[in-house]
Amino acid sequence: MGGETILELLRYVKSSLEQLEIVMGAFVFIYHAIGEG
Repeated sequence: MGGETILELLRYVKSSLEQLEIVMGAFVFIYHAIGEG
């Protein structure tokens, strides 16, 4: 039952990293748009 907890934690971390990557990508996109505009 400890393995299931680890898998859930890894799945949570993976989804969090994916969301962070999307947020960072949007931030960089907006930053460049403002900087060049």
